[in-house]
Amino acid sequence: MSAALDGFFRLLDQAKAPTFHRRDWIGRLGEPATTALVRTGVLVARAHADWYPCGGPWGDGCPRRVVENRGCREHPFVAVCGRDDGSCLEVLLRTDDREVLAASVDGLTRQLRRALHAGGAADTEDAGFPGARRIGERDGRAVYLALAPHWPGIEAWLGALGDAVVLVPTLASLPPAVRERFRGGAVVLVPLGEALHAADGGLAGSLPERLLMVRDSARATYGAKPPAVCVVVDNDGERALTRVEYEALVAGAPKLDLFIDTTVTAAGGGHPASSRDATGKLRGETLTVHEAAALVELVRTRRALREGDFATVAVNAVAKVVERGRRKVDVQLGRYEWRAFHTLRADTPEGKRWQFNPAGGVRYAVLSPSFSPGVVNANGAAGTTAESPR
Repeated sequence: MSAALDGFFRLLDQAKAPTFHRRDWIGRLGEPATTALVRTGVLVARAHADWYPCGGPWGDGCPRRVVENRGCREHPFVAVCGRDDGSCLEVLLRTDDREVLAASVDGLTRQLRRALHAGGAADTEDAGFPGARRIGERDGRAVYLALAPHWPGIEAWLGALGDAVVLVPTLASLPPAVRERFRGGAVVLVPLGEALHAADGGLAGSLPERLLMVRDSARATYGAKPPAVCVVVDNDGERALTRVEYEALVAGAPKLDLFIDTTVTAAGGGHPASSRDATGKLRGETLTVHEAAALVELVRTRRALREGDFATVAVNAVAKVVERGRRKVDVQLGRYEWRAFHTLRADTPEGKRWQFNPAGGVRYAVLSPSFSPGVVNANGAAGTTAESPR
C-alpha cells in the first residue's frame, strides 16, 4: 500500500483537497488504501454528486450529468453526456456510485499528530503562507504542514520560521534551490512519504532518523538562530530579518522599484528611501519621520485609510504628509493615477482615502524596527525606541 500512499501524496501536491468519486479513488489508489484513508478520516464523504467523470473523447473537462433512472431498482441513476450532441455513452449507476470523497486537511493533521507523537496546539488557519498550518511540535521543534509548496514566496516563508520541521506532500514541485537550502539546518523539509506509512489497515509514522542527525549537527555547528533585528514587508509578505538577512536586503535595494528603511536615520533626521521612475532610473530620497511612518503604515496594512485612520502619525494635515511622501517615492501615471500609493476619491475631503496597491511587477520592501511602531507625535518622536540594525 506504500505505492498507493505515494500516489495520494502526489495528488495532494497538485490540489489542496483533491475530490473524486469513490470509484475513481479506488481506480487511482486501490481498494485497501482508499478504505484505510476513509477509516482514518483522511478521506471524508461529501454530498452525493450530480455529475460523473466523463472519460469520453472530451476528457474530464466535460463531466456527465446524473439523472434519475426511473423504474430501475438496481441502477436508480444514470450518467448522461454533458454535451448537447451526446458524444459519451450513458453509464448506469447504483446509489453508492454517486459517493464523493475529498481529502480532509483536518483529518490528515490529526493522523500526523498521532503518528509523529506531536504535542502542543494545532492551528486551523494558515500559518503565514497559503495552505500551511502549524500542526504542533516535536522535541522542541515546531512542526508545520505545507500543502502548497509550489506557491511563490515559499523560500522566504521557510527562511523566517526558525527551528522547524515542515512536512510537504512531495519534494517534486519545489525549486531545486529551495530543496538544497532546506535539506539541513534550522528548517528541514520532510516529504509525507518519509513520515507516514501503512500499518494494520491504517497509518503510522515517525520522523526520519536523518532529521535528528541534521538537527543536532546544525545546533552544534551554528548554535541558536540569530536574533531578529528588524521587520520587512515586501512582495513575499511580512517577516523578521536577522542582521545578515537585513544587510543582504539593503545591498540589493537598488534593484527594487520602491525601498524605505525606517531602521536608520538619514541626514536631517529622516529615513532613507529609493525608487525607480518610469524609465527605470534609480533615485534616492529622504523621507521625513512623518512621511515614512504614513507610507509604511499603508504598506503594512494594505488597507484604504482616511486621514483620521493612521495609527502611527498624530499630526495635523496628514493628507499633506502622505502626498509629500508619495511624490518622493512613487511614480505618477496620470493626473490622478499612481503606480503604488493610490488615492480613492470621495464626495467630501474627509472621505478621501489612500491605499497601497502596487501595479503588477513592482518590487518593493519597507523596513521597520523589530517592535510594533508607536505613534509619531508632532515633534517627530515615536513612543518606542529600538537599536538600529546597523
